Amino acid sequence: MSPALIGRKISRYEVLKKIGQGGMGEVYLAQDSRLNRRVALKFLAPRLVGDPRFRNRFMLEARAAAAVDHPYVCKIYEVEQVGNDLFLVLEFVEGQTLQVRMAERRIQVPDVLRLMCEIAEALAEAHRNNVIHRDIKPGNIMLTRNDHVKVMDFGLAKHHVVRAGGSTWLSDAPSESGVMGTPRYMAPEQTVGETDGRSDIFSLGIVLYEMAAGIHPFERDTAEHTMRALVNDKHVPLTQSAPAFPAAVGAMLDRMLAKSREARVGSMQEVWQEFGRLLGGAELRTALKKSDLTIAVLPFRDLSPEKDQEYFCDGLVEELINGLAQVRGMRVVPRTSVFRFKNQVTDLRDVALQLEASALLEGSVRKAGPRVRVTVNLISGESGYPIWSERYDAVLQEIFDIQDNITRTITEKLRSTFSHAAVTLPAGGVVPVDIEVYDQYLRGLYCWNERTADALKQSVRYFENAVAADPRYVPALAALANAHVTRNLYGVVNPGEAMPRAKDAADRALALNSKSAGALTARACLRAIYNWDWAAAEKDFQAAIQADPKYALAHHWYANNLLIPLGRFDEARNEIRLAAEIDPEAPAIAVSKGLVCYVERRYLQAIDEYMKAIQLDPGFGMAHYFLGQAYIQAKAYSHAIDSLQLASTLTNGSPEALSLLGYAHAASANMPAARDCLSDLLHEAKTKFVSPVLMAQICTGLGSTDEALAYLDQAVEVRAADLIWLNVRPAFDPIRSHERFKEICSRMGF
Repeated sequence: MSPALIGRKISRYEVLKKIGQGGMGEVYLAQDSRLNRRVALKFLAPRLVGDPRFRNRFMLEARAAAAVDHPYVCKIYEVEQVGNDLFLVLEFVEGQTLQVRMAERRIQVPDVLRLMCEIAEALAEAHRNNVIHRDIKPGNIMLTRNDHVKVMDFGLAKHHVVRAGGSTWLSDAPSESGVMGTPRYMAPEQTVGETDGRSDIFSLGIVLYEMAAGIHPFERDTAEHTMRALVNDKHVPLTQSAPAFPAAVGAMLDRMLAKSREARVGSMQEVWQEFGRLLGGAELRTALKKSDLTIAVLPFRDLSPEKDQEYFCDGLVEELINGLAQVRGMRVVPRTSVFRFKNQVTDLRDVALQLEASALLEGSVRKAGPRVRVTVNLISGESGYPIWSERYDAVLQEIFDIQDNITRTITEKLRSTFSHAAVTLPAGGVVPVDIEVYDQYLRGLYCWNERTADALKQSVRYFENAVAADPRYVPALAALANAHVTRNLYGVVNPGEAMPRAKDAADRALALNSKSAGALTARACLRAIYNWDWAAAEKDFQAAIQADPKYALAHHWYANNLLIPLGRFDEARNEIRLAAEIDPEAPAIAVSKGLVCYVERRYLQAIDEYMKAIQLDPGFGMAHYFLGQAYIQAKAYSHAIDSLQLASTLTNGSPEALSLLGYAHAASANMPAARDCLSDLLHEAKTKFVSPVLMAQICTGLGSTDEALAYLDQAVEVRAADLIWLNVRPAFDPIRSHERFKEICSRMGF
């Protein structure tokens, strides 16, 4: 490379200094001016740019590296050519190579095992993506400033891809020589031009031996003699050269360094799994002596070719959470808490620490046509390394067997590893259903959890499809009932349309299973918010909680939709506490803590609770909405308006936020702005359902009592869901003593 390259700006990259050199070119540190970050630029040597063989190998490196997305693999951002400069743009990794680290000092036993786990995990992911590295050596393994691994340099990688008409190894080109790799780290078969994933295992075995013993197991006086030893000689057992290491490490190393591929460890996944056991099992056992057994099921990754199975991944995780929650002697972190980490690349130990989890279950789904591959790893929360892992290849209809198998295997693993962890499975298991029915059910759950007006509407369609295909599928019937109830609670549908349909679905579910907690909760809600039959609603809520004490929604809706409306605030606070213990990260439950304070007229405490909810999820619009309510009553009008404008933005201009904004303007004596909000609400009501309670709220603020009462009469006629808080809602205090208001409350059974 020309020395003049330093200081040049190539594309948007300012070249700063040279940081490395290889057989095909040089690597430079550069500044990305657009994204304001440092990157590494790997240039193909100018003399090679015009040679198709080397251009092809350079592009193969880019494709192979891009195929592996893993925190322990150096990321490739793009490939560019500017004039005669052809270069890769790579993640810049600060730190030192493993080769330099080993030259500086001997690496201690726990660190050797930890680094082995990280390298093996990275290569297992590469192999899952059909990429064989073929050049594993200490110089190609970086250790970051935080002492984590980054596997580098896929310049000799072999990449298998599937194309129309068949599959091929991208590196199989007539121009490529047969022998690929660094001679001192080659597997025996590499010396004659043959490689597969087990070749990387042999090379990694050499790296392990060097880390553990400080010497190369096959080093001889010449390169030729070293190559001959790789093929023919047996290494000195690790128990002799590094007696500090457990015998199990030496036994695993012997399998990694077997001369015959058939006698070698079968996969890099197995290498990762075994070293994870060696390190993670003991650490997890120690951790569990200090705390209760808690497992968190993290969101699964979608590895399907079309990347269109997010709903299936999320649904499978939710089903596993529900299944594991039935295991006695073990706490399962709820969905809301674990889904905060969706699509995040985070150190698993940090995740476990935040979730207070002893163990984590992570996984991936690859779904193609009628077949599905589910890969799961049970991870130590203390070390972040695997205790157990498994891959399931099956037809879709067998997904229920997979769920059962995962639940049972985890239970057995925990029981056998920890004698004090008295985990026991409940009777029965996952009830199979037609896979098309299950697919519609999972799609419905995915939309229902989104909680937007459009997603809730779509969830109803999916649940209805599932029920139409299988009228006896209780989970879909219960979910359909709850979807209708949720749409009514969110005020996005006329109660007369939603609630009879909710009742039908709940009744059908309960006729098939009288202890369906989901169906009981849905029926309790409709009896409270639509029928105002408080006694019957309470029986259903209590029956739902008895059927499934860990069902957070039952505790939460019992508090919000019955106990608070009836003014039973202490009982409501207790139910919210129970819901929060089950699902501590749920922002909706956190908001309800503030709601109890609000209806008790303790506005400053309510503000504190709402702020805590916002810390959990700054984008949760209803937290800002309720915060605005409390600010109004505390007479902090400018804060109220700011909060409500943000709530309106986050909820796509919901009528609830618009109504409260109008009330805030009226309370702060800005009557024109309040009337504008009322006018906008009335305009919206021409094309969609808008609860008359919302218009009544602004009219109360404007001092238009008769008009407010007229709207409340309309709300009674349509049985609007937000009427149930009428008797405790501070916004209506100015008209509470009016006889017509008392009559409305009486009609509702208050």
